[in-house]
Amino acid sequence: MHHVHHPEIEVTGDTATGTWYLEDIFINLEDDTTLRGSALYHDRYVKRGGQWRIAFSTYDRLWEEIEPRGADIRLNSKPIR
Repeated sequence: MHHVHHPEIEVTGDTATGTWYLEDIFINLEDDTTLRGSALYHDRYVKRGGQWRIAFSTYDRLWEEIEPRGADIRLNSKPIR
């Protein structure tokens, strides 16, 4: 799961910068762990032909929490259509 929210975007003409807050969860079935974390995305945008495009994107990881999954935890999933 990868959620980005609460954008802070500053527009200057045909360019802009943005900061997005990330919250994510990754279930690793190979080593039976769950990772939860947070980061800040830092983006640059440009307006070309009347449409905004991402020119550059990077992120700074703020924290991660990794824990083992217990034997009593079941994972059910459904295919994405």
